[in-house]
Amino acid sequence: MCGRAYISRRHIRYIEEKQPDLWATWQKSKYGGPEENGDIRPTQALICARITQRGPELLPMRWGFARPYKNAIINATAEKLTGKFWGKAAKERRCTVFVSGYFEWVLDHRGHKDPRAFELPQKGPMWLAGLWEEDAEFGPCVAIVTCEAAGHMKEMHDRMPVILDAAGVESWLNPDTEGEQAQKMAQPYRKDIVIFPCLKPSHDHIPELEDIQQQGNNAKGKGLFG
Repeated sequence: MCGRAYISRRHIRYIEEKQPDLWATWQKSKYGGPEENGDIRPTQALICARITQRGPELLPMRWGFARPYKNAIINATAEKLTGKFWGKAAKERRCTVFVSGYFEWVLDHRGHKDPRAFELPQKGPMWLAGLWEEDAEFGPCVAIVTCEAAGHMKEMHDRMPVILDAAGVESWLNPDTEGEQAQKMAQPYRKDIVIFPCLKPSHDHIPELEDIQQQGNNAKGKGLFG
């Protein structure tokens, strides 16, 4: 599952410097500048990229498909991307979600739930597979695609977001990619992921590895997993 995320100013600058053409599509006059946020929650804005008739576009999307009969639908199940509910979006409305990392909670030896931050080891941000739709009230809305967890990730949760590498981002966003192909791409990420104990998520605090020291004895033996 993926239900909380964060974005750092460092990674916002990374997109600005490394992908200036994509950055230039962000409509500052309409949306303002992208902002650092250490605790992005469902129904708040995520930074997303999609392909339009004008080309690639970077824009904020509300996290969660809006439905009157239930809470916002924040995740799309990879195994059901060709089914009735997600099929059309998987074929026609794919996007990528731009984050620095995301959170999960695990039980410690006392039975308390402690947060863990998940990041990629390289300097760049994390691109997650997403599906979007236009809502009359909320505008563009996004659901993050999740798949079965693999490796050490299973110790944290049985599901994980679909993380895309550079080639995967291009294929996921390519309009010529069919829904069946997209479903085959929605697989567990098998490269290194850094997992570390962190402070309680807060809008004003971006998780850092130094948080481990602040956790004191609670962090002993937790280490890094990759």
